[in-house]
This record gives sequence, structure tokens and C-alpha cells, in this order.
Amino acid sequence: MELYGLGSRTIGENQLFVSTHDALVVGKPEGVEAKVRMEFKDGEFGQEGTDQIPPRVIVQCQHQMYTGSLERVWVPVMLPFRGRLARKLYKVERSEKITGAIIETGMPFWHNHVLPRIPPPAEFGEVEIFKRIEREIGRVAKVPAELVAAWEDAVRACKS
Repeated sequence: MELYGLGSRTIGENQLFVSTHDALVVGKPEGVEAKVRMEFKDGEFGQEGTDQIPPRVIVQCQHQMYTGSLERVWVPVMLPFRGRLARKLYKVERSEKITGAIIETGMPFWHNHVLPRIPPPAEFGEVEIFKRIEREIGRVAKVPAELVAAWEDAVRACKS
């Protein structure tokens, strides 16, 4: 599989939805959304080669398929397994039902809340919750050397 455009950005047909892909597959309508999980809930990731992954990742992949006119997104994941990181590969096929729901929800949100600058009701999430998960500029995360080595191996494998 030959990949290109790490960090490629695409815009949906209505110019409202935008996504940034980890990579796109050369010559195919396919993308890549890589994940690394140091901790995960039992059952969060199922059988390799399927779309048995967390719903939030499926929605992210469907959004990317909509904006990038893709048919499939590959999801390579590094998961902890017996004190090491195991590599698994999942795939998400395009679902018009899910992408339709994303558009159906996103368009009114944009027109009813973003453009007129009207905060959404609390059912969309309390502002305090989002403040707690906001990224901190200058914050540094310690990454184990073996994780860095595994990532570098994966990058080299993608280039060859």
C-alpha cells in the first residue's frame, strides 16, 4: 500500500465539513486514520480486519470519507498487549446512512449556532467539560522509547 499526503486536508462538497487525513492511499479512494492507545477498555477494539472499533472512531472515519470522497478508511492501531504494543489493522467501509446523519446534524448546528454565534443547549455538552479537555500549549508528554521505535518501524514500512 503506497501512501501520500500525511496531513492531507479535504473539504466536503458543501464546503462546510473539513477533515485532515493521516494519509491517503495512492490510486484508491481510501484513507488512513492511525491510532495509538496506551490504555483501552476491554472490548473497545474487536476482531482485526473489521470495523469493531470505538463508535467515535467510526464517526471520524465516516466524516473523512464524506469530505474526501473515500470508500474506505484503514485504521492501524497500536494497543497494549502483555506489556508490549501490538499492531492491529481495522477497516471502515463508507456508510451513506452515517455520513447522511453527520450532514443532517452538522448543517443545522452550523446555521443555528456557529453563524449567529448562539451557544447550543446544554445537551451538546457543558462548556466546563470542554475547558477541561482543552489542549495546553507547551505541555510535554513522555513517550516510551519502545513506542517511538515501533512508530518509526511503522513509518519505514509504509515508505517501502
